[in-house]
Amino acid sequence: MSETVLTTRTAARGRSLTDDAIARLLANRAATASLAVLALLTLFALLGPALTPWPYDQVNKADVWVPPLTNGHLLGTDALGRDLLARLAMGLRVSLAIGLVATLVSLLIGVAWGATAGYLGGVVDEAMMRIVDVLYALPFIFFVILLMVAFGSNILLIFVAIGAVEWLTMSRIVRGQTLSLKQKEFIEAARAAGLGRLGVVVRHIIPNLLGPVAVYVTLTIPAVILAESFLSFLGLGVQPPMASLGTLISAGAQDMEMAWWLLVFPSLAMAATLAAFNFIGDGLRDALDPKDR
Repeated sequence: MSETVLTTRTAARGRSLTDDAIARLLANRAATASLAVLALLTLFALLGPALTPWPYDQVNKADVWVPPLTNGHLLGTDALGRDLLARLAMGLRVSLAIGLVATLVSLLIGVAWGATAGYLGGVVDEAMMRIVDVLYALPFIFFVILLMVAFGSNILLIFVAIGAVEWLTMSRIVRGQTLSLKQKEFIEAARAAGLGRLGVVVRHIIPNLLGPVAVYVTLTIPAVILAESFLSFLGLGVQPPMASLGTLISAGAQDMEMAWWLLVFPSLAMAATLAAFNFIGDGLRDALDPKDR
């Protein structure tokens, strides 16, 4: 078969919905630029420590509050003489890890909970969503402090604490979408073919939720990073000598009169990260919106 015939048949079939969504996402300049910025930030988080000979936790009393581009410190040092470039890379790495892992926890719990409640409906739906309402009523800080007192302070606990709160909104979004999807003809056809409830949820409901879930995930990650930063301001987040963007900004705010760079550079990294995720989320929302096709 000639190449011309193959090309003609491919064009006749047209692009899939996935290809169309990707093309429209890449056509969004803000989303494309944000993807590039996020990729650069991720590379910096992974490779940043290799750019400096000092470990992120090495104390050097001879280089306290050294300005940027001085004594080999590209971004200067803090009150203990620790290299800010190394600490910023580590802080960005930790913040991104917390954002991704806590969001993954909320994704797994929220999607399973919301899809089950929405599909089963009735008393089961009512009971499951009342549990969500009760958990919503618990103050976030109280919940975190309770976990800290019971299990001690560590980074894994932060993953659990934030993820255990963020899944609540995810479950409500998924439930609403599921209530709409389960009335569709293809769901009725799956039931008529003998597919059980679990099979319908796993093979038909959840795959059709990927669009709104993907958008919400990109908006949840910056919310999680902000939540961790808030906890760090209160001294409940990542503990020294480990660093996160929240702890760096908190320390920089205390020393800003003596060393402005300790606040400026972490704040810029935080702003760039949050803006990138939000623009990507906006781009995904527009790309996956069926009304714009």
